Amino acid sequence: MVDDDPDIRSGTSELFASAGFDVEAAADGQGALHALDSGPFDVVLLDLTMPVMSGWRFLGEAARRADWGSYRVLVLSAAMPQGPLPATLVLSKPAGADTLLSAVRTCLSADPPAREDRARAQGEPSSAGRTQPASS
Repeated sequence: MVDDDPDIRSGTSELFASAGFDVEAAADGQGALHALDSGPFDVVLLDLTMPVMSGWRFLGEAARRADWGSYRVLVLSAAMPQGPLPATLVLSKPAGADTLLSAVRTCLSADPPAREDRARAQGEPSSAGRTQPASS
């Protein structure tokens, strides 16, 4: 869960924790990149407009990681993209609790986008928020 607003970070983390998900939160893209080192994560819930490192820049940096192709991205942002975005789903803020939970479950059931697809969406040349269930 990556969002610079502490109230959104806290509320969303509590929502997913109460629904049985393990959640790690970061305040910006730089914190999220550091969190990826302790992954793996099933879904990255990402805001796009943040200080320090935006969600846009995070996506570009993360796409260079060898393991990035295994991640599903759920964008939750007031800044809606105008072009292609390497995300499994995109939601506009504000989104209600039921919508968020449904979107994460949809992401979990989807195949992660291929690394090639994400690189192309970021305009890079082709190389050819951990949220997971707490227990089974």
